[in-house]
This record gives sequence, structure tokens and C-alpha cells, in this order.
Amino acid sequence: MSTDSYDCTSADVPWEWWAGKDEEYFTIGPRATREQAIQEAIDDGICEWPVDGSDPEEWEHRICLIEAQQAPLRLADWIDADTVLERADESVSDSNRATEYDEGPWFEATPEQEADLVARLRRACDEWQAAHKLTFNAQSFSAVRTRDFVVVPAGRGEMPEEGGAA
Repeated sequence: MSTDSYDCTSADVPWEWWAGKDEEYFTIGPRATREQAIQEAIDDGICEWPVDGSDPEEWEHRICLIEAQQAPLRLADWIDADTVLERADESVSDSNRATEYDEGPWFEATPEQEADLVARLRRACDEWQAAHKLTFNAQSFSAVRTRDFVVVPAGRGEMPEEGGAA
């Protein structure tokens, strides 16, 4: 899961914990507490590594933690007038409505008209999404407030099996 997030902190979305072996991909979570995420990472063995420069029998868990939200996507947040008007111009240009003598743009608007268009489109998107009870999700986080890295001794003397504890 990416942590490069579009910050849309939401009061009604819970803050939850994820764990992984690096800051790029979190395979554990969501969990209600930091301790739960750490324990599951230890139990899973995904973050287990030999201790650097030491006896090959010494292992440790190197766990990357993040406290984040995964708010559902709101279609209306991804609507803007430029894209709508540009796409409409492209469609006219590609259609049989435009001749070789026609030149766009056909859909020009003042900034005030564009702002009104965006407001109306977003309202329509919200109504449509609510009417159909649609929830859109992404793997990435919508907001992050805590990043941490912990090292926990593993206390074992053998190589872990692929994908889990030995």
C-alpha cells in the first residue's frame, strides 16, 4: 500500500494501524492498536531478518508501522471543469459534428461559469453515489498521522520459511 497519500482526513473514518517490512507495502492491517499490528507482524514472520554483522543465529523483527485512514473515494473529489470541457472538445473534434473548417474550443467558459459547472457536477456525483449506495476504495491511505519503525528481537536460531515463521 502506498503511503503517498492525498490528505483527506475524515472525522468519521477510524485511525487504524498497519505493519510491513518497509514503507512501500503494508501487508498487516488494518488493526485497532499499534500493539496488535506489531504482534501480527511478529507472528507472520514477514519482517524477520538476521541481525546485521552478528551471529547468523540471531534474528530480529524490523517492523515499519503506520497509523492511517483509508477513507472511501468520493467521485466528486475527482471532477474538475477543465477535464470535462477539454474532453467534450476532443469528442466534438473526433465526431462528425466538426468539419475540417471547424476550430475549437467549442466549450469555453468564464472562471465563474467553470466554478458553477464544477459545483453542479459534484452535487450530481454525490447524489448519484448516495442513491446507489456506492463505495469506492483505493489501496492507498487517505491520511497518515504516525510513522514508526520498531526492532524486536526474534529469539530464534533458524532461517524462517518463505512467507512465514518457521
